[in-house]
Amino acid sequence: MGNFPVLTTACLPPAGYIKSILQHTGGVIDEKEHFIKQTIRNHYEILSANGVLKLTVPVIHHAAKMPVHEVKISYAEPWQRLHLNAIKSAYGRSPFFPHYFPELEKIISESPVLLTVLNRQLLQWVFHCMKIAPSISFTQNYLPTENDYRHASEKHSDYFLIMVNNIRYSQVFADRFPFIKNLSIIDLIFNCGNWSGKILMES
Repeated sequence: MGNFPVLTTACLPPAGYIKSILQHTGGVIDEKEHFIKQTIRNHYEILSANGVLKLTVPVIHHAAKMPVHEVKISYAEPWQRLHLNAIKSAYGRSPFFPHYFPELEKIISESPVLLTVLNRQLLQWVFHCMKIAPSISFTQNYLPTENDYRHASEKHSDYFLIMVNNIRYSQVFADRFPFIKNLSIIDLIFNCGNWSGKILMES
């Protein structure tokens, strides 16, 4: 595993999460840790016409210390339709939306049982859009490590925000809001396409 950062699973993760992977040319994703609610494990933020919008993948969470690889997605509510409509509304006018949205729509609509399966598929979509191929592995056991980025996924951590402190690019609603950093990586992808990796590494 070398010096790769150890990260939590993440749903369409923030830009700083992806930058941490690019800086090390790879990462290790811990799928054996305990699931923590209200974190990037199952939510992501986009920029809508009304400002930052948090989108959450609902889960069936039975135990206080449930391993994240056992967490199932709930389909009791039509969250897929709500997410896709929100993404269309937010990024429908962005330059690269027509190129990348159809595959994203397909992945979200497939209704996988497990949260980690969805997150893996979305992460591969991100890498494909950005034309990057980092080395990613998934833990079989909880992994203690010196290069531990799992703390960066917690609710009050600003670590990933600091990672992209100097990033700038044109956002869809730039006429309404000042530049907003560290949104879901889809904000960068829909606005900048396969230039996203270069922009991240120069930030």
